Parts: sequence; C-alpha cells; structure tokens
Amino acid sequence: MGKRSKSKKIAPDADAKGFGHNPFAAHFGASPAPTNDAENTAEAPDAGAPDAAPLDLNRQKNLHLRVERKGRGGKTVTLLGGFKAGAGAPTKDALEDLVGQLKRALGCGATLEDDTIVLQGDQRDRAASWLNAQGAKVR
Repeated sequence: MGKRSKSKKIAPDADAKGFGHNPFAAHFGASPAPTNDAENTAEAPDAGAPDAAPLDLNRQKNLHLRVERKGRGGKTVTLLGGFKAGAGAPTKDALEDLVGQLKRALGCGATLEDDTIVLQGDQRDRAASWLNAQGAKVR
C-alpha cells in the first residue's frame, strides 16, 4: 500500500479569497463574491489631494547614527535619528519613503519607530556613506 496524500482544505470564506463559487456560503453566512460592477462603483482617491513632499536630505544637518544591542532580543540594530523638528520636519510618509530607499540601498531590513529609523544589523558606515552621498550631514 502507498501513502495517502492529504487533500488541501479550502476555507469556508473561500469565495472572498478568489477561489470561485463557495457551496458552503449559505451554511456559514458568507456573502457572495463582489462583482466587477461593485468594484467599479468604489470612489476613486481624491485627485486633488497633495502628495507627501519627498524628504530633502540636503536640509538635514544633524542626523546621528548609533548602534543598540539592549532590549532587542540580543539583535544588533542601527538607529538613525535627529531629523529636523518644527516647521521643516519631515512627514511620516516622507520618512516611510526614506526607509524604503535605505532598505533597497543597503540591502537590509528597516522600519520606522516614532521618528527614528531602525536598520537591522550594524550599518553605521554604509548608512553614513549613503546618506552623505544624498546630501545629508551625519554625525
């Protein structure tokens, strides 16, 4: 006798995930899948809304990099902070964009915590050289 392969089970709300018709929809109370008409009637995003201005790294003069090991489960992270506060402060969207640029340029994981960018690993030298090339002044 050979091994029996286990069949994959489909979730009760499979129709919402794009599997097609769900014969259990009436039993589990799932709503039918939306049609293309329902998707087309959704309001388009406001075309007049201003996009977030990109972060001007030339105006950032006192950025500082530091390495932290405590409180992170033994992992080493590099913290980038010191962004200009006040009227010229970068928006959260601009900082998220900078996080994405750093992730691609340095090839490491990164995230935004409050107004501090957290890079995975000891990235001080690489991050400082990239930021200086972009026009920022890093201490």
